Amino acid sequence: MQELFHISARSIAIFLAVLAFYYLCIAGFMLCDCIVAVHRAKTDGTYRSSRKFRRTFDKAVMYYIPTFMFTLVDFMIVFAVAFLEIPWFPHFPFVTLFAVAAIGYIEIKSVHEKRDAKERAKIEEAVEVLVKLSKDKDAASLVDTIMTVGKTIQAEKERNAQQENQ
Repeated sequence: MQELFHISARSIAIFLAVLAFYYLCIAGFMLCDCIVAVHRAKTDGTYRSSRKFRRTFDKAVMYYIPTFMFTLVDFMIVFAVAFLEIPWFPHFPFVTLFAVAAIGYIEIKSVHEKRDAKERAKIEEAVEVLVKLSKDKDAASLVDTIMTVGKTIQAEKERNAQQENQ
């Protein structure tokens, strides 16, 4: 009986091993980012909430679903090449490699970003919201309340940092 696909079991095993390595790389990138974020939060005295830890799992979903789709494309390419009997085309997950490289770049860039730049972006966004609120006359008192609460929160952070240092 003639074989439909001309791929050896060894080629399939290598292909799957490479894919497993790619998926482990994504987990490693996310783990490094999480560890760095926790370390930064500890040094800043920032509260580490479950909501922030949950962002890691949201990120995993955002990374693994597209990567899985790219993996499906790689499977289609490999099986099409095997079905068409093109011997010179390697059975290698190139499309998934591109996805993993992009995710790695994003995570490495995230780890190396300066805290000041992230905080500055948050502050600029908050200022824009406050400017929009301040244009409304009724919102002027709301802005004063927000500023008071912000000062109180900052004072509490400073007190907590001083207590941890003692």
